[in-house]
Amino acid sequence: IINWWQNRNLKLREKALKEDLKDFFNDELSKLKKEMETSIKEQFKEEIGKSKENQEEIKNSLQGTFFHLQANIEKQSHVEKMKSLVWSALCYIEGKDFLNLGGVLEMIENGLPKLYKEDIQEMDVDEANLKELLEELNKINDNSVYTVFIRKFKLELEKARNRAREPKLNFDNNSSTI
Repeated sequence: IINWWQNRNLKLREKALKEDLKDFFNDELSKLKKEMETSIKEQFKEEIGKSKENQEEIKNSLQGTFFHLQANIEKQSHVEKMKSLVWSALCYIEGKDFLNLGGVLEMIENGLPKLYKEDIQEMDVDEANLKELLEELNKINDNSVYTVFIRKFKLELEKARNRAREPKLNFDNNSSTI
């Protein structure tokens, strides 16, 4: 009888221990599932945020490309080309497209000596964009990458503001008018 009782008691304890272990592991498994779900949701939100940021950068880069192409249209005046290049540069900065930005900045640098006081006055509406371009370039000027351009830009812009256009000579009907 004692043997029977001990066996029975041992089986009951074994059964209770199995139930306790089963409950413990089920609880731990549930906790792990919740932690994994939370972690996955956070990673998913982070990836969506990065994706939206990348989409915005791509959009800005494409807009920069549009303005860049627009600046290359031959029928535009030099002033319109310069406006397009400034807009292109601003979009490339927002889109973090620094490769194309370098090309546009070179085009701006080459175009500035061809601007005159009247051109700058015509661009007066876009004077804020010129200032914004300088500000944005200063923000991204890590390791002084754009320092030379910024200095040349300021210098050539000031020269252009003071450069008067040569009067055109008109030789119609053997008379010259200025």
